[in-house]
This record gives sequence, C-alpha cells and structure tokens, in this order.
Amino acid sequence: MKVDAKPGEIAAVVVVALMSIAANLPDRFLMGLIDRRILLLALLTTVLIALFRYLRPVLFIAVVILAIGAKLPEQLESALGIDSTALAVTLGLLAFFSLVNAVLKIVPTGFEETRNRIDSPDSRANVMNAVLKGDVVQLQKLMALGVEVNFQENGKIPLLEAVELGYSDIVQILLHHGAQYDVRNEAGILAKDIAMEKGYTRCANMLMYAAEVASGKPVAA
Repeated sequence: MKVDAKPGEIAAVVVVALMSIAANLPDRFLMGLIDRRILLLALLTTVLIALFRYLRPVLFIAVVILAIGAKLPEQLESALGIDSTALAVTLGLLAFFSLVNAVLKIVPTGFEETRNRIDSPDSRANVMNAVLKGDVVQLQKLMALGVEVNFQENGKIPLLEAVELGYSDIVQILLHHGAQYDVRNEAGILAKDIAMEKGYTRCANMLMYAAEVASGKPVAA
C-alpha cells in the first residue's frame, strides 16, 4: 500500500521511533547523557502533537504503536508519578477526538491540508484575461479549478489590475480565494491606496477589511 506522506509526518514517526528506542535502553547505555524524565516528556509531547496534526491512518497507527512500544504510560508512572491508567485513558480519548475531528472538522487547528494550486502559463493567462474583462463567471470557474491568483505576469498582478479597473466583484473573488491584499504597484503604492485615490470605495473597503482580518485589529482609512 502506497502512503503519500509529508516530510513533517515522516519526521514525527522517525522522532517517536528514536525516542521510543532510547526510552527502552538500560541506564548504562544512556550514560547520563539524557535525563529519562525529559526524554519521556518529550516523547509524550511529540505523540500529542502527532495526534493533532491528523496523521494519515497508517502513520497515525505507527506513532501510537511506537508510543506503546516505549511503554510510555508505565514509564511515566515510574519516573514522574503519573498514573499509567489515567494517562492511557487520556491518550485514548485524545486519539479518538483527533480522528473524529479530522473527519468532521469540528475544531480547526491550522494544520489542515491545503490543495496545491494550479500555476501554469495557461492558468495565469486565463486568470489575467478574466480579470481584465471583468468576467466574474469565468473567474469563478477558474477558482473552482484551484488556480493560483498570487503571481506577477509581465509586470501585472491580478488583484492590482482589478483594483485599477474598479472591478469590485473581481476583487472580492480574488480576496476570497487567497489573493494577497497588501500588494503594491511598481511605484510602491498599496492596492488599498490606489482604490481610494481612484474613488473605488467598495474595492478600498474590501481591501481594508482583508487587512483587518489578517491583523486582527481595525485599519485606519
């Protein structure tokens, strides 16, 4: 079975595997170089992080098996005085919640996968063509395909072109699909300021709102 794993996922499995092996080594092999309590806490922390990064099933199972192989609950009880049964139940509940949340997306974590966007000469030309024509329908179709919107082609940036033309609907679509609100023209003028200077109030307001959302605080006009 082929597993399409990201580097971070593989790294998590490798780190847990190494710490699991080290946790089972006799003290004479550690030679005082590693404090077993710190090692166990690091192992527990890594396992918890792995749980909430929504590893794919095979990798998720690998992390859990490695943690069990390290006898994590029993060793923590011995080294830190943490009740092994309570810890095992807690880890089980966390694992269950993380898997349910991975399916139902109840609580966003910031680690959700994002689809790779299409970025090719043809996709760029199509996006720019739709923007310059103010073709909302065509642009929406391109967005549904997952094309990149943050690019510069022949000195032109889609969002800036839409702002220059006052196409507020186009600006809204681009911002909704991840266009960078703080782009500048060749003179170094922000898209927001261009919209305000040209009197495109709706465009300016959308750009300021995007800036507020990104910064978490109101942006002065």
